[in-house]
Amino acid sequence: MKDVTIERSYNVIKSNDLIRHSRYDLSLVEQKIILRLIQLIKPQDKEFNEYHLDINEFCSLCGIEQNNGTNILNIKTSLKQLHDKSFWIKIGEEDVLCSWVAKVKINARSGDVIIKLDDDLKPFLLELKKNFTEYSLFYILAMKSKYSIRMYEMLKSYQFKNNITINIDELKITLLANHYERFYDFKKNVITLAINEINMFTDLIVTYDFKKKGKSVTSVNFKIRYKDMDEQLKMFRSVGNNLAKDENQLQNIDNNCKSVSFN
Repeated sequence: MKDVTIERSYNVIKSNDLIRHSRYDLSLVEQKIILRLIQLIKPQDKEFNEYHLDINEFCSLCGIEQNNGTNILNIKTSLKQLHDKSFWIKIGEEDVLCSWVAKVKINARSGDVIIKLDDDLKPFLLELKKNFTEYSLFYILAMKSKYSIRMYEMLKSYQFKNNITINIDELKITLLANHYERFYDFKKNVITLAINEINMFTDLIVTYDFKKKGKSVTSVNFKIRYKDMDEQLKMFRSVGNNLAKDENQLQNIDNNCKSVSFN
């Protein structure tokens, strides 16, 4: 369990352009797979390697029951969907269509998965010297909403400003959440849910208020601060409760709590 705890703490590093200007709709599991692969990239990598994703290890990291055949099948389905999906990212004045995964190979006997990220992603993940965001994979593993991960990354990328105002329509477009036509539904199912999970499971505390033009809500202002030590320890326990499958694992999480560094 100690090894799993340490694995969970390794960092994800992404270009802010990929975080702020891309428009994609990935399921919760698909996002966690991609972030796990990004976590495996070494700082010195100049090209993408073939990255090994052990399904059992991935289940342990995410708190997924390994012996559940449905869960394993769902992960394999997610891998296929990742291979088949593309997404838009705005680069300068152009919208560029990019892909996530170039190749997926699964060893039926061992369960090992070999994945090659698409070269479209190289400018956003390799040899980043500036304009990037770095965070521990640990912070997103217990999240249950696909919007929570996206919102966390966006707000984390603006943490240095302490607050950011985002137009509601632009936020919907970025998250591909235009199907929420009523503001009440968008607030409840996207913003409120995501901020609750961010405050519970990550290194940030986020508060927000809405700006109106007439009777219509036009934008949301997020205030962002970094959690103090007591808040981080409480967060660590909360994530552990959500990821641990039994009391022994939870005890191991407590024992390793102060030995893991989060950035």
